[in-house]
Amino acid sequence: MPIENAGYSTYDRFYEANGHFNALVGCNTWSAAALCTAGIRTGWWNPLPASLGWSLTLYN
Repeated sequence: MPIENAGYSTYDRFYEANGHFNALVGCNTWSAAALCTAGIRTGWWNPLPASLGWSLTLYN
């Protein structure tokens, strides 16, 4: 579920989630896990947006 009025700018959206955030398990890692659940392959660890994009290009 989206969290109303939460974000850095007009184009951001935050959602309720289980788990925790830290420097090793950030939003790109969560996004990669969600993509894998949907059947889309990603790299083993994607700490940055660029690494997630590269792994999507490499594996799909």
